[in-house]
Amino acid sequence: MTREEVKGVLAICFDTYPTKKISNPEHTIEIWYEVLGGYDLDTVLRAVKLYISESAFFPTPADIKNRLFRANLIYGNAPQTPKIEASKGGFTEEQIEYIMREFCEGGSMGYE
Repeated sequence: MTREEVKGVLAICFDTYPTKKISNPEHTIEIWYEVLGGYDLDTVLRAVKLYISESAFFPTPADIKNRLFRANLIYGNAPQTPKIEASKGGFTEEQIEYIMREFCEGGSMGYE
């Protein structure tokens, strides 16, 4: 996603949760971009739609990132989320990197 697309995502969130106020919009955009900029817009919009359907509170970037996987299962898989299945030869290097990044090194499911 581009920063302009992040602004659009945030606009949807602010329209949905109109009481939310922020003190530094540019900082907010930058943080959201750092966390979600690596995903394509359609994938993030699916996650936002899922979040909005489940929560009465304004989302954080982490809330949306945590919904990405479930949104892909409900609305269709995104290309940047490698399918995590071991074949007879085991996991591919890409799958191992994804697992390590998302589940072991402070990703959305990581432990600190």
